[in-house]
Amino acid sequence: MKDELRLWTDADVDAAGESLDSRLPPGYRELMTTLGDGTFYDDLRLFAPTDLASKQAFFRTVVEESWFFDGPDEELTPAYALASMSVAESLQGDQIIFHAGTGRIHVLPRDGDRTYIAGSDLPEVVAWWLDSGVMLRPRGFRFFESPLGPTGAVNGKGDRTSLVRVSEAIRSLQAHDVEVAEEDGAGRTFFVRAVGGFVSVQGTGPTDVSVHFRSQADRAPEIRAQLQEAAVGGGVTFAEPWSMTP
Repeated sequence: MKDELRLWTDADVDAAGESLDSRLPPGYRELMTTLGDGTFYDDLRLFAPTDLASKQAFFRTVVEESWFFDGPDEELTPAYALASMSVAESLQGDQIIFHAGTGRIHVLPRDGDRTYIAGSDLPEVVAWWLDSGVMLRPRGFRFFESPLGPTGAVNGKGDRTSLVRVSEAIRSLQAHDVEVAEEDGAGRTFFVRAVGGFVSVQGTGPTDVSVHFRSQADRAPEIRAQLQEAAVGGGVTFAEPWSMTP
C-alpha cells in the first residue's frame, strides 16, 4: 500500500501510559514505533498514544449505558470491562479492550451477545482478528494502511456479469501486485502499489456488483485512470469520488 508511515516514539508511548496510570498491552509499543497510525486490512485500528486517554470516557459510557453481553456462556462482566482499557476498534464499532490485571485482551463485538478472549499481546490479537474467522473471513493476504497522503475513493455499481468482465479487464492491465479472491467466489480485490490502493469488485446479490476503488491522489495518475476506465469498460458506473484524507 502506501510507503509513508506516521511513527510514534517511545516517549509518546510512555506518556500515554502515564496519562492513564496503567501499563499498556504487550506489543502496543512495538506496533506504534514500527507501524504507527493506520488500519489493518481496512478494518481494525489501534488507538494512537495521543488518542488513548480520550477514548476511555466514551468506552465507559457505552459499558454503563449499553451493556448487552449477557449470553448463557458469557463470563465478562461490566465491572471487569470498566476496569479495562479500550485500545482499538473496528470500523464497524467492535471494541478491543485490555485488562492490566489479567493481562488478557478481549473483543466486544458490536453485533452479538458474547465476547472473546483474543490473546495477551496486540500482534497476537491482530493475527486472531485476521485468521480466526470469528469477526471476518480469514485473510490470506494482509496489509496495513497509513492515513498519510491524500487518499481518495470512489464507488461504482454494475450487474452480475461485471464481476468477471471487470476482473478480466483489470487483470489484463498487469498493473496489480496481488490479486485476492474471496473463498466463496463472490468477489476479488486487486492491490496496486503504484497507486497506493486497491480495486475491490464484490457481488452484492444475485444480480448486482459493487466496486470500491481507493488510491492516493498524488501517485501514478495514468494508472489510476486506466484502472477506472477498465472498470467502466466492464460495465461499472461510478458515482462522484470523495476524499478520505483525515
